[in-house]
Order: sequence, then C-alpha cells, then structure tokens
Amino acid sequence: MRILSMTATFGKLEHQTLALEPGLNVIHAPNEWGKSTWCAFLTAMLYGIDTRERTTAASLADKERYAPWSGAPMTGRIDLEWEGRGITIERSGKGRTPFRSFRAYETGSGLPVPELTAETCGQVLLGVERSVFLRAGFLRLQDLPLTQDEALRRRLNALVTTGDESGAADALTQKLRDLKNRCRSTSKTSLLPQAEARRRELTQALAELDRLHGQEAEISARLEALTQEAADLENHVTALEYQEARLRDQQGKRAEAEARAAEETYQACLARCGALPERQRLRALLAQLEALAQEREALTREANSLPIPGPAPAPFPDPEEAAADLTAWQTATGKKRPLWPLPLGLLCAVLFGVLAWFLAPARVPLAVGAVLALAAGAAGQIWAEREFREARERAHTLEEKYVPLPPEAWLSRAREAETARQAHAQALAADTSARRDLAARQAALADRLSAATGGRDLTECMGACHRALESWSELDRAKGLADQARTYCQTLSALSREAPRPSRPDSRTEDLETTRHLLAENGRERQRLQLRRGSLLGQAEKLGTPSELRAALSQAEARVEKLETYMDALTLAQQTLLDARAELQRRFAPQIAEQARVYFAQLTMGRYDRLTLGEDLSVQSGALGEDTLHDPLWRSDGTADQLYLALRLAVAGALTPHAPLILDDPLVRFDDARFSAAMSLLEELAKERQILYFTCRER
Repeated sequence: MRILSMTATFGKLEHQTLALEPGLNVIHAPNEWGKSTWCAFLTAMLYGIDTRERTTAASLADKERYAPWSGAPMTGRIDLEWEGRGITIERSGKGRTPFRSFRAYETGSGLPVPELTAETCGQVLLGVERSVFLRAGFLRLQDLPLTQDEALRRRLNALVTTGDESGAADALTQKLRDLKNRCRSTSKTSLLPQAEARRRELTQALAELDRLHGQEAEISARLEALTQEAADLENHVTALEYQEARLRDQQGKRAEAEARAAEETYQACLARCGALPERQRLRALLAQLEALAQEREALTREANSLPIPGPAPAPFPDPEEAAADLTAWQTATGKKRPLWPLPLGLLCAVLFGVLAWFLAPARVPLAVGAVLALAAGAAGQIWAEREFREARERAHTLEEKYVPLPPEAWLSRAREAETARQAHAQALAADTSARRDLAARQAALADRLSAATGGRDLTECMGACHRALESWSELDRAKGLADQARTYCQTLSALSREAPRPSRPDSRTEDLETTRHLLAENGRERQRLQLRRGSLLGQAEKLGTPSELRAALSQAEARVEKLETYMDALTLAQQTLLDARAELQRRFAPQIAEQARVYFAQLTMGRYDRLTLGEDLSVQSGALGEDTLHDPLWRSDGTADQLYLALRLAVAGALTPHAPLILDDPLVRFDDARFSAAMSLLEELAKERQILYFTCRER
C-alpha cells in the first residue's frame, strides 16, 4: 500500500493537505507544526478512534485531544494505492461521535470498496491489527523499546513458522481451551462437573436409601417391642384393678363394723346427756360464774393496790403571809442611812449669813433665819437616824422567822408548802372514798355469788358446768364419727364394682398411676414412631428403588469415565500444541534476531556484530572485542535507540512488508555518523516500501 495524500481537519490541522511520494518522504518542520498530529491522524483514519477511552489526570483521550481547534467537525481523507487500485478513504463525525461515519470508494469511478469498513479498514489495508501496527509499522522515539503484545506475538509466530498469518494455530488453541472449559470449568453447565455431580447425587441417594431402610427397620423393631410392653402394662393395670377391687370389698366390711360401733357410742352419749341441763343454759351459767370469779379477783387486786396516805407536811406560813413579809423585808432593807438634812441646814445657814453680810438692813432677820435653818437640819438628821434603825430591826425579825431560807426563797417555799398541804388533804379524802366504794362493791358481789351458786363454792360450781359441757361435746363428736362412718360406707358401696381377673401372671411392680402414665407414654411414642416410619417410607419411595438407583449410577459412572477420557485427550492435544508452539518460538526468534543483527551492524557501522532475541523479545548485544553479551541498559542512550530501531525495523519487515513505515523523529539521539548510516538504511528500505519520516532536525 502507498499513500498519495492526506487531508485533515484534526486537532490543529484545519483543511490541510499533505502530499506524499513513493519511497522515502522526509517531512521537516519545527515544533508544534503538527508532525505528531499527522501521525495520529493516519492511525485514526486507518483504525478509527476509540470512543470508550476516558480522559484521566495523566492523559487526554484521543477524541478530546484531537478535536479540531476551530470547533469544526472532525473530518479526514486519504488517497492511496492498494493492490493496483486507487482508493479514497473518508471519515467524518456523526452527532457527537468523532469519525463515526466511514466511506471507502475507488478514486476514479467512485464505486464503493465493500471489503473496507470502519472496523476492518486498517487490518485489511496493512494486514495487521492496530496494536501490531503501533508496535511494528509506527516508530516513535518513546516507543522504540519493543514490548510484548499478544497480537504481535501471534502474527510473528504465524509468519516466521508457517508463512501463514491466518492464526489457525491460535484458533485451534482457543478451540481446545473452549472444549476443555465446556468439559470442565467452574461453571455449573460444564459437562464433567455435571456428570460428577450426578454420580455424587446417585451415590448419596443410594447411601440415603440404605440409611432410611436401616432407620425403618430399627423403628419397626422398636414398635414391636413397644407393642409387647403395652400388652404387659395393660395386663398389669388389670391385675392392679382386680387387687384394688378386693381391697375395696375388705375396706367396706371394716367400714360397716366401724359404723356400727360409732352408732352405739353415739346412743350412749345421748343417754348420758338426757339428764343434763341444756347446753345453752350451761354455757350462760358458766360464763356468768367466770365473770363473777374474774370480778372478785379484780376487787381483791384493787384492794391490795390501794395506796397508803403519807404523813402531814411541816407547818409553814401561807403564800399571802410570805408575800407580805417579803414586801416588808424589802422595804426595811431598802432604807438608806440619811446624810442630807444636816448638810442642807448648814448650807442654808451659810447662805443666810452671806446675805446678812451684804444686806445690812435685813441682817438680823437673816441671821435668825440662818440659826433656824441650822436647827431644822439638825432635827431632821436625828429623826431620819431613828427611822433607819427601826427598819433594820424589822428586817432582822423577819429573817429570823424564815431561818435558814434566804428572803428570795420565802415565797416559793410558802407555795410549795401550800401545795403539799392541799395534796395531802386530797389524798386522805380519795383514800377514804375509795375504801368506802370498794367495801360496797365487795358486798354487792358477795350477794350475786350467793344467788348464782346457791350458797355453794364457786370453784365447785364451775367444775360441774365444765364436766356437763364436755359431755355435750362428746355427744357431738360421737355423732360426727357416726355420720362419717355411714358416709364412708355409702361411698365405698358406690365405688365397688366387679373387676376381671388378669389373663396371665403379672410380674411388674409399678403402682397404678405410674403404670397408666407409662402406658400413655408408650402410646405417644408408638404414634410418633409410626409417623416417623411413614415419613421414612415416603422419603425412600421418593428416592426410588435400589435397582433403579444402581442402574442410574452405573450410567453416570460410565459418562464420567467417558468425559475424563475426553478431558485427557484434550489435555494431551493442548500440551502437544504448546510443545509445537514452543518449538516454533525457538525457530522464529533466530530469524528476527539475524535480520536485526544485520540492521544494527549497519547502523553502528560494524561496531556491534552480535545480537540475540529471547522468547519474550528481550534483546542482548555484543560489540567487537567484548567477550559477553549485555542488555541495552549497559549501552549509551543513542546506542540503545539504534539497537531498538534495528529490532523494530526487523519486526516491521516481517509483519508489514508492504505497508507504509511511519517514523516520528526516532533518530534524535543519533550522532551525525550513525544518523547518516540510518538514513542510508532507510533509503535502502524505501526501495521496497513507502517511508514517512517526520523530524524537526535540519540535518
């Protein structure tokens, strides 16, 4: 295939056209001219744009990265030659989906090319998938290291081992894998797991059937034992009932004898009580006598508890007299010795004397006044002294009357003495009255006792009443026992019935209640076991007969054996194919390595003459004078680029010999000499295929 021209509205390209020639096309332009955009446009036109790709923080999706900057729809056209025909490919946007609309037609006639579709265009024209083209026919500086790719490996294997790129070996491998998965996998629809599950199911069903039959046999034996035990228990019940009937007959006879004895005792008590007073009269008389006895005892206790009045208190003035004496004492002791009459008379005499000195006409009267004032002061002083001594004598007389009490205690002591005299008088009066009343009550009680006992002793009368009442109580007890005995006889007579004899000897020892409880438990257990037995028989019937299950198990085992044989065959086929593929891998690696070695030697002008390619497409090389091979990490960056370029050219020659070879500035780190060698190699390769070399370097 050879590209004639490309027209693009793609990213920064706006209706721009790039015309190409056969052979080597060197497109030299500065940065940001659109070289990488033209490379991406060519890939998008051949293989379309993956609309499922999403933009991430680290990269932009192609549908967003190459959206036209002008906002116009994304469109493109490529004119090319393919198998001697001029072909035009057009892609344009449809709705919001870029390059969704596709058209391929013959350039001259406009007739459509049906073998070219939007999905298959690149693979039909170039003969490889998108991933293989990006690894083999599209060389960029950052993509020079050759990485493993499933489609690339598949094409290389097919090409270098059989000369056929149809992928029949891979298809067969996938077919074997699918058949093996169909036969055995984790899916529930796989044949072998289904057959094994059926075999396990039938084996478990047979085991379950044997278990059910074993349980049914155990339950049947248990039911038989329970039936025999129930018969023994029923015979034991019959024996116990027969024994109980005999005991009731004996009890009836004893009860009749006891009833007759109780009736005779009752008649004897009735005869004794016929001569006694009535029970109500006896009880009333006994209550009266007991009350009189209690009253007599109470009067006796009361007489013994009467207090004896104490002696009369000592004589002492009454409170009024004490209050008057206290007032007189306070008045007498309150008088003070008079000191003012004489000084006052003297003062007046001095005053009159002074006045007489200054008032000459009245000197005589004033002198007489002074003498009189002095005499009056002396007389007043004598009279006051006499009254003071008399008050002192009255106070002393009163203090001797109440010795040894202090004056402040006279009134309280007089009140206490008055209270004591009154209390003593009241006690004497109360004692006299109480003894007089007690004597009257004792006399009245003696009259009532005499009337109630008829002059007999009270204790004797009360004993006679008690004995008579006890006789009446014995009559009641005898009557109750006689009635109880008659009722008991009637009850036994009503309960008595005929009981059959047991049909066979009885050796059990349980009582009747326990036996009936055991019999009920036996019945419940038999019922439960019968239900369980029916359930087991139903489950066994649902599983089927043993012969049917064994036949089905034999068929399942045969199918498992057949499928296991089939699985062994598939496994052998897979292993054989893997061995063949490994052998082919060993065969193809040397061919690619040899072509890459030739290219590497040419790029390095003969310095490196050895190169090996591993099964994982890893490369090692050796230079002249080196004894061992080394990984590219041992080489300079430029040499590593040349090594990888040689390998990629070898792969491109093997996989896409007739497709255009796209180079996006892969020779950046080549020195001038090796750059010239590389260009010479590209010119040589361009004789057989079209090469598009985009670069920003002027050299």
